[in-house]
Amino acid sequence: MTVAGRSSLRSTIVACFLVGMQPGCGSLGSHLSYPDDPVLLSRKPIEGRADGPEPLLLVLAEPALPRLPDEAYVMVPNRAKRAGPASPVAALPVSRRKTPGTYGHATDHSWLQGIVNQFAPGCYELHYCETAADDTLGGNVHLTPDPRLASLRTGDLVSVEGDIVQGEDGLAEQTGAGVPEYRVRELWLIQH
Repeated sequence: MTVAGRSSLRSTIVACFLVGMQPGCGSLGSHLSYPDDPVLLSRKPIEGRADGPEPLLLVLAEPALPRLPDEAYVMVPNRAKRAGPASPVAALPVSRRKTPGTYGHATDHSWLQGIVNQFAPGCYELHYCETAADDTLGGNVHLTPDPRLASLRTGDLVSVEGDIVQGEDGLAEQTGAGVPEYRVRELWLIQH
């Protein structure tokens, strides 16, 4: 073989080697572009087939929401838009007030704390002021009949939430003894 033939053969072998190394490990037609993900750079992704088995269902429903504590506020969204000024809304306490001592009350009488007096079977009065001069209603109310009152005894210290019973004239409805009536919504026994 001549020098020119050897040179041509060597060039052909080198060219074939370079052309064979150009596509890399895969073929040109099957090369897919993947995002620059570190996991995909170190491992080749496995292509799945759509005709495989169905995926395993692990969850049948959404999990239940956790229960909120009693002190939490809950707000219902207002879907209706109002034309005009908003009406005032009464503010209610999230939790019952704790009053140091024996007697206490809200200025609007929405809560009272004091000593219970059972003056007849099923008839209870609550003294929520030390003296009658300390309150516009005299510091004493008659509790309207309620099954929760049956467990109370004279001398029990209680806290109640509720409202003064209003008559048709808008004034506080009173018993025969002139004591206002109080409708209990919530009742807490503080001390027997």
